[in-house]
This record gives sequence, structure tokens and C-alpha cells, in this order.
Amino acid sequence: MAELHEIERQGIAAVTAYLLKAARTVERSNRKTFDLIVDGLPAEVKCKRMPWSKLDFIGFTDKQRQVLDQGEQFLLFVVCNLKDPTTPEIIEIKSQALCAATFKVESTHYIYGKELKELAAINR
Repeated sequence: MAELHEIERQGIAAVTAYLLKAARTVERSNRKTFDLIVDGLPAEVKCKRMPWSKLDFIGFTDKQRQVLDQGEQFLLFVVCNLKDPTTPEIIEIKSQALCAATFKVESTHYIYGKELKELAAINR
């Protein structure tokens, strides 16, 4: 989980630097659905270690998909190539374009570490 937080931190830092260099406004979002507010619009940052040319997928939370389906405008920043954080590839997509996407819905069931440790202790 720490690695996930680290790549997200790197991606948000890369997008923030990119936007400030382009004289755009950017601030952290207080809304859990999105990471940033960019030029007055909510913005989500999705991060990948691989380059854009090898991108496999990005995921939306249920809440992010709901906001998209409700027609709220927001920005998506896909930050790739974070294996080398000195050369990030930043792709910006408006929510209006995302409406044309074909989403594949997969359910994931999580068990967190604390509970797994408790369950493992039962087997001893």
C-alpha cells in the first residue's frame, strides 16, 4: 500500500509542476472523489509506472463513475512513465470525452492486512 501512495504522490507532484509551469491554477481538492482542483474544475490523477505507449488500464471508483454519469465536468490526468519520475508523461482528458469510453466493470473484494493477520493467528 505504501508503494501505491508513493506513486500517487509522485504523480500529483508531476501534474502540479506541469500545470504551474503552464500558468494554470492548481490546488488540492477537499473532495475525496478528486485529487485536485485545476482551473476551477475537479481533477483526478491516475498514475502508472509504465510509459503511455504500454498503458494497460486505469480504474475509476464507483463515485468517480457516478459523477461522470451525472454529467459533472472534470479533468482526468493520466501520469505515465513514473518508473523514472524525472520524465513523466502527462495526458489530460476532459470528462466529456470520457463519456464515450467503454468501461469494463470488475468487482474486487479486499481483505486488509490487520484482518488477515487476525485470521492467520486463528490457524496457529
